[in-house]
Amino acid sequence: MLKLKLPKCTKYLLIGLMGIIFNNNIYAIDDNNSNTKNEDSNILPIYTFPINNYPQDLNYWLSDTVSTTNILLDKPLQQKKFNQLKSHYFGMKQTDQSPWSESFVKKVLLGIQDKNIYTIETQMSEAINNQLMEKKNIGYGINYLPYAKSWSDSILDNMNLPQFNQLSYSMQNRAIVTSDVTAFVTPTKSPWYKKYSIAGEGFPFNHNRISNIYTGTPVYIIGVSKDSQWYLVLTPHFIGWVNSLHIAKANNIFIQSWRHYLSHGMIAITGVSVGIFNHAHDLVSIAHAGTILPLAKKNKDTYDVVLPIKSFFGVAVIQKGTISNNDSVIMPLSPTYDNFKIMIGKVMGHLYGWGGYMGYNDCSSELQGIFTAFGMFMPRNSLQQTQMGELIDLTKYTPKERMDYIIKNGHPMMTLVYIPGHIMLYVGNKKMTDGTVAPVVYQNLWGFQKRNENARYVVGGSILLPMLLSYDSASSYISHLEKPIFKISQLDVDGADYDLFANIFEGK
Repeated sequence: MLKLKLPKCTKYLLIGLMGIIFNNNIYAIDDNNSNTKNEDSNILPIYTFPINNYPQDLNYWLSDTVSTTNILLDKPLQQKKFNQLKSHYFGMKQTDQSPWSESFVKKVLLGIQDKNIYTIETQMSEAINNQLMEKKNIGYGINYLPYAKSWSDSILDNMNLPQFNQLSYSMQNRAIVTSDVTAFVTPTKSPWYKKYSIAGEGFPFNHNRISNIYTGTPVYIIGVSKDSQWYLVLTPHFIGWVNSLHIAKANNIFIQSWRHYLSHGMIAITGVSVGIFNHAHDLVSIAHAGTILPLAKKNKDTYDVVLPIKSFFGVAVIQKGTISNNDSVIMPLSPTYDNFKIMIGKVMGHLYGWGGYMGYNDCSSELQGIFTAFGMFMPRNSLQQTQMGELIDLTKYTPKERMDYIIKNGHPMMTLVYIPGHIMLYVGNKKMTDGTVAPVVYQNLWGFQKRNENARYVVGGSILLPMLLSYDSASSYISHLEKPIFKISQLDVDGADYDLFANIFEGK
């Protein structure tokens, strides 16, 4: 093991640049070191997963026994799922669970029994108060020091909790995201990291961060911070605090125009950091896979799309932009195996980003971006994503039985594999060099748990990988097949629609 001592100023510089230092010590951990580390150790519990042993080549891993032109989802079911997506985003009927549906927003503002927006936000404020925390849940900032009570008190004051005591619906609070914005648990960009020496905590797991919300996403403004810099918004997926600069009010004229363009077609962004330009080829917006925009016009090599712009008066107005059709598709994309391969190829190989950090994806947002192109609504939470198909619980199966079940019964590109806190997409089977067959999954993964040790083997990106009982002769890695909870979901079988209200108030 290499131990490197540096001057304090140099160490803090490395903290900001690398995010891998804890308590004035740096350790490059040797994979062969087996010393046990405890929670209070100053050694960062990080090892490197040997990803080079598994070629990141789509054609190597993806099964050649599957017809690439076969439709993986029958047309009526795909249309049903597409209608669900439109209902969650842009619906205005009484039954639509959308931020633009008056009846649904009123239901959210009312809450259920003794649980409402006020009680939820009170709980959120308590979740960033170190005075109320057990030692393992203490929150640390970017300076690697625990937050003081004064920090929590200032955020609590800015939340202005009394405003949530008596909420009423207002059409003037319908709004739209004008540029990608991050949603937080509380109105602050400051991260809430737990202790770095606990495996699976510290960077990048910021517990104050929820997710990125993409340009063109409808929202409803529930409340405003005292300093007016933050809105508490209802989105198609969750409730969170966002920077108010990225939100524009959506009046009737704008909403009617936006929905008019949507009725002529919808564009899904398929790439990462995709530029949208005006007719003078000036960059006007940057979009990511999972973004949905109305189609204005179909050209030979491009699409004209509709963008929301925030006017001087804070109201959304229409602006048009142009995007390459290499980075976007008209929804819904035909659900063939080949099209799924194309979609995976566009996002594969990028770094892991918890809650969309630095514009990167975590496990659930990676799949959300892929399935959006096919018109399939996917919740932002990994467990909730399993509800979108037929759920099969394999928890009581042995690891070998789980693997065999997926090999025999998995539906390539249509089967989700769930373990606590993580979601994967089964893409097919692969005959390994030893002659055995393994199921292959696509995933955006932080890392594997190290056996008998408080540590992680870090992958830190989106990869294709076989699901194996062991990844080395010493069985140093805890395989996903061994996890205490193990479920799969068949998305090509009709499942329940996502219940946003139950997610907000019942945690379902």
